[in-house]
Amino acid sequence: MTSETHAQSDQSTRSKILQAATRVFAEKGFRDGTTRMICQEANVNVALVNYYFRSKHDLYKEVVLSLFEGSIPDLTEPLPPITDEASWREAIRRWVHQILIICAAEEPPLRNIAHLMGHEASLPSDVAQAFEKQLIIPLRDKFTALLRMGLKHPTETEINLWFSSVHAQCAIYAIAKPAWRLRYCPKGTPLETWLEQVTDHICNILFTGLSFQGNPA
Repeated sequence: MTSETHAQSDQSTRSKILQAATRVFAEKGFRDGTTRMICQEANVNVALVNYYFRSKHDLYKEVVLSLFEGSIPDLTEPLPPITDEASWREAIRRWVHQILIICAAEEPPLRNIAHLMGHEASLPSDVAQAFEKQLIIPLRDKFTALLRMGLKHPTETEINLWFSSVHAQCAIYAIAKPAWRLRYCPKGTPLETWLEQVTDHICNILFTGLSFQGNPA
């Protein structure tokens, strides 16, 4: 085996383990997803997992990094210029809609991100900092900046109340089983249409209590 072939084989094995770990962690979460499950899914032995990733903790961090890299660029990019009520409302609506798309996703990679979000929201793992740094903090900072613009005299309490309310309405789609959504989505309504309607509902509540004040983010 040439050095190039050996390197390709190494990369293939590493990728296979990473993909298997992504599926297992998305389904079971960090606590309940075991190294043995990952090995069975990838059809490799435990020694190879330790060789490529050193530990379950490091493997989970790698899963988080690989999932978020390039999957949700719009949500972590800086806010566009916001100068009036219309541009502020559009930014709010875009954020809410994109979060709902992730939380209710039915196909990978967004489905895997949603499931990880659900597990971390309901039962934070020992390595939750990796998840917080890559996704939660950037998303929160972006939305709280928009909330500040909508409050005359923004306080941390007000911002947290608004954020927690919107977050809960979106995150339930990541935490709950698909059957939960089917109870409320009218029969025959495509998921995309339903999420647009949920977005409008959430934003209508927001715009009843908030309006653009021109506050700096």
